[in-house]
Amino acid sequence: MEKFNIAARIGLFWGLGYIAITMVLYLVDHALMHNSWVNAILFFLGIGIMYYSGISTRKDFGGIIPWKDAMTAMWVSSLIYILMFNFFSYALYQWIDPELKEELMALQVKALDQMRDFMGEEQYEKALEAMESTDSFDLSGILKSIPFIALIYFIIACLLALAIKKAEPWNPDSKTYGDQF
Repeated sequence: MEKFNIAARIGLFWGLGYIAITMVLYLVDHALMHNSWVNAILFFLGIGIMYYSGISTRKDFGGIIPWKDAMTAMWVSSLIYILMFNFFSYALYQWIDPELKEELMALQVKALDQMRDFMGEEQYEKALEAMESTDSFDLSGILKSIPFIALIYFIIACLLALAIKKAEPWNPDSKTYGDQF
């Protein structure tokens, strides 16, 4: 794991940066924390940070990195980020501002109301009942979300690693190319 120190450091800064951005959004306007455009920007910024993690690790490896190591470096940084932002979210919604859950619920109900015509009354009632009966920001909800989010970032890391991997040059003595994967 020592060879991924740079990736771990990037993941730590990524998590701390996300926490700082979330706190600024919280202080400015709570609704911005759940704005789809803001979340999309933060998601794509995170993909850029993953890419940077892979490139930095490749430079640390001397410019040559197999696919597996590139993917692992990016996934390590994203796992650290995932753990940090999930446990920060837990602290925010459980201890710092528990009323924020009600604000989020009101925003979700408002969005669900806008889709009521498309869903039909029966589906709307089921969705509303499911929203009201679950607390996605309690510890079990946070713990359940971590594997799903980690899987999404794993897939992204696998795809980005294809662009970052760089094999050793061809060795005519061995008649093989360098480590491709």
